[in-house]
Amino acid sequence: SLRNPGNCDSYGETIVSLFAVLDVETTGLSPAQGDRVVEIAVVVLDEHFQVVRMFDSLVHPQRSIPSHVTQIHGISNQAIRKAPTFADLLPDLMDCFSDATHLVAHNISFDLGFLQSELSECGAPMPRTFGRLCTMQMARRKRIARDAKLSTVASALRIPTIAEAHRAIVD
Repeated sequence: SLRNPGNCDSYGETIVSLFAVLDVETTGLSPAQGDRVVEIAVVVLDEHFQVVRMFDSLVHPQRSIPSHVTQIHGISNQAIRKAPTFADLLPDLMDCFSDATHLVAHNISFDLGFLQSELSECGAPMPRTFGRLCTMQMARRKRIARDAKLSTVASALRIPTIAEAHRAIVD
C-alpha cells in the first residue's frame, strides 16, 4: 500500500513519496489575461522513479489558440475542436494527483499558475498542499547547464529527449 489512510497505525508499512510531474501547454503566457490550458500531462513517479500512473490529454480551452502559439507547441484549433474541457477532465485528473506528496515541474510557477487558474474556473480547490520542486530552479542553482531551458538541462544530464518538444507528455 502506498499510504496510511486515516489514523491507522502503520505496522511495518512504508509511506513513500510520490512525485506528480506536471506539464501544461497553453494558449499564451498568462492565466490572468485569459490564457487557458490546451494540453495537460501528469506522470506520477514513486521514490525509485518508477511510473505509478499517468494522465495526458488535450484540453478544449474554450477560446482560440493564437497561430504564433500553435507554432510553438503544434497544437491547433482543429486539434482541440473535439477535446474535453478542463472541467470534463477534472475527476480523472484529481484521481491522478491522489496520494502525490510532491508536485514537480520545470518552471513550476508557470504550470502551477495555470493549474490553479483552471481549478478555480471549475470551482475546485488545489487537491492538497504539495511539496514543490522546480527543476528549472534546481538546474540554475546547481549550474547544470549553460542555461536552464529544459532541453539544455536534459542534454547536460544525458537524458534522452524526443525531438518533439513543447508537448506536455514529452516535456
